[in-house]
Amino acid sequence: MPNENPLDSIVKLLRREFESAAVSVPFTPDDDIAPTDDSGANQPPYVSVSNKSESVVSGGETNATGMAADGSGAVQVMLGTCLIECNGGHRETAGVAQTVAHELAQETGRVLREATTDGELRIFEPTGPQAVRKTGREPPEHAEQLFATYEYEA
Repeated sequence: MPNENPLDSIVKLLRREFESAAVSVPFTPDDDIAPTDDSGANQPPYVSVSNKSESVVSGGETNATGMAADGSGAVQVMLGTCLIECNGGHRETAGVAQTVAHELAQETGRVLREATTDGELRIFEPTGPQAVRKTGREPPEHAEQLFATYEYEA
């Protein structure tokens, strides 16, 4: 089992591997990549990781998919997904905001495709980014969202 929440592992991976030069505006991975902050404190551009959803893969009635090699007990293979949002900024500057959101999404996808594991966490090919309009903020913002799938043994 990973030593930390899989979302935290993905945030750390993105912070470590994200190339700031891939974005055409100032972007600092250590400050601008974070778990979702529902308070709305994040200011664009940013990348947020949220919405963890996990389930046990197979295992029948016991949910055990095997035994630990050291005989310490049952093992469960957990499969999860998370939402990654790449927010480019306010739609008042639509051309810039769309470009930045797309650059953030492309670089995030690259990191996740190239880093197939992070410790005990296995990361699978992320989905292609989908453009979204963030209407809960004023002025509305432009973002692209993608889903990452991961797996680990518990």
